[in-house]
Amino acid sequence: MNRSLRYLLILLAVVSIAQVPPSPGLGRLRPKRVIVEFPEAPRDWPQFNFDERHAGANEDETAINPGNVATLLRLFQSRLPAISDGAPAYWSAGSRKRQDHSLFFTTTTGGLVAMSGDGRIRWQTTPPAGPRWTTSSPALDPSREYVYSYALDGRVHKYGILTGAEVKDGRWPVLVTKKPEVEKGSSALSIATTAAGTAYLYATVAGYPEPGDAGDYQGHVVAIRLSDAQSVTFNVLCSYRTSILGYGDCRSKQAGVWGRPGVIYNEADDSIYVATSNGSYTGNRGGSNWGNSILRLPPDLRVHRGKPLDAYTPGEYDKLDKQDLDLGSSAMALLPGQLGVHAGKDGVIRLINLADMSGQGSAGSTGGELQRLKLPQGGFHFSAPAVWTDEQEHTWVYFANTLGISAFELIDDAKGPHLVERWTGGVAGNSSLVVANGVIFCASNNRMSALDAKTGAELWVDTRMGEIHWASPIVVNGAVFMSDLDGTVTAWALPKKVTLR
Repeated sequence: MNRSLRYLLILLAVVSIAQVPPSPGLGRLRPKRVIVEFPEAPRDWPQFNFDERHAGANEDETAINPGNVATLLRLFQSRLPAISDGAPAYWSAGSRKRQDHSLFFTTTTGGLVAMSGDGRIRWQTTPPAGPRWTTSSPALDPSREYVYSYALDGRVHKYGILTGAEVKDGRWPVLVTKKPEVEKGSSALSIATTAAGTAYLYATVAGYPEPGDAGDYQGHVVAIRLSDAQSVTFNVLCSYRTSILGYGDCRSKQAGVWGRPGVIYNEADDSIYVATSNGSYTGNRGGSNWGNSILRLPPDLRVHRGKPLDAYTPGEYDKLDKQDLDLGSSAMALLPGQLGVHAGKDGVIRLINLADMSGQGSAGSTGGELQRLKLPQGGFHFSAPAVWTDEQEHTWVYFANTLGISAFELIDDAKGPHLVERWTGGVAGNSSLVVANGVIFCASNNRMSALDAKTGAELWVDTRMGEIHWASPIVVNGAVFMSDLDGTVTAWALPKKVTLR
């Protein structure tokens, strides 16, 4: 049985039993005699991997550290109404007087669920009718009054944070695909505020993995201006077309944007970056197809004649396409000094100069990476790279897959900027990593663990959770939250200093 079919069977099984109330053994399980202590300045986790850079590092976390992470206890394990195969967003009321209003949000197979910090469902939406499933994650509005979620009707929906009341005003919900039968929102929703102060919500679209990556899909990005819900589309194939494509609108097919974060916003150049998957590449001949590339785009997606501001395309793009080794299986991560780093399905790490991505001065040239090396642990790469800055201001990058985790340090010396391997090990899956206060949190099937970020030494593990697919943890205000393919959410926290906010 192939992996995609196995995942679909698990999903259908869980959806069918998700309406059954939790049994006493599966309900909200809390450690005994826990003293709950709320932080003075609780923080939010507004979108996938914390912020618009999606680096997976919560620099505000101070409660959990390498010295005490081994004392983490399971705070609760609660049943969801359906599978959540992404990462939660977390909203803190920011006031001790409103502590019970703090919520985390998780996108399920088409719907959205809001839970309080003790695992109680506060509200949930009725999933709009639609085919198949989504692996998307929600995002919080900058005002913290609304939360956005992709649904199976091919639209992004807007809900009030406290009540779940949907905004329907002729502008919302916003269409992001006309072909939900063959296209889906695979990646997390992302929100960024530009240098000019304009906030955009980004949704990316790819195809379903079966049967055999077939169907009339092209892959695209939609930028939704939050002030008025006006949207602009960039199509990976037939990029000269500036609207959402319908059936037969483009002869080229089967590219997509499906890396976990979707869109990366870079404040340094006020641009967004997306990594595209398989499909035709004709940019080197003046064409409008941009398969297997990393594209730099303006935040409003308004490009001239379908040409990105800049692009990186590996010289072996045709081989990647023919062998189904999508560059876009993961997104690029931002590093200091206008650098980007990426590892795709081919297991190759590439260091890129974002000031001139190909070294040739414009989009449409191939090659030009500053460094390339194989993943030390081998295998494909699907998770989002994590980037962490230690107390000495050294930059670390982590890549996780089913064969383990590899850690690199960014060095800039006489040789120029380059990555140096520091350690390889650990037990991981395709879940994206989170780094908080020198601790890496990683999930694999039936296993959540914490590692020392500098050495890779395992500091803590809990095996009381289900299998995972694309879901990943969040670490915020002294607590860890994680969903799984059993349709449950599990939370852990420190004894005598547990943060429910």
